[in-house]
Amino acid sequence: MSNTVPTNNLKKQYQRNERTINTFYRLLLRMTISNGWAFQWVENQETIEFFNFISPLLQLPNRKTLADEILKNTAKSVQNNIEAAAKEDKYGVSISLDG
Repeated sequence: MSNTVPTNNLKKQYQRNERTINTFYRLLLRMTISNGWAFQWVENQETIEFFNFISPLLQLPNRKTLADEILKNTAKSVQNNIEAAAKEDKYGVSISLDG
């Protein structure tokens, strides 16, 4: 019995739509931040080889895209989720500041 996956199945498995790509980028950003890595890790040759081994169809963003566009989009999404949750809270939101 072979442990290899037929090429057609692999291509079907890794077909990407915009939502899947955005999820991949969000997870990549979270992994970067939670591990305390500099954004340049995505341009490291060993990192690129590792991701190519996992899936040749996966393309890592460059460090500038990760630090700018992906970070901004993710931050905006988090902000929108917080605002939506606050608006739906039946008790409202209260803020206390010690000045």
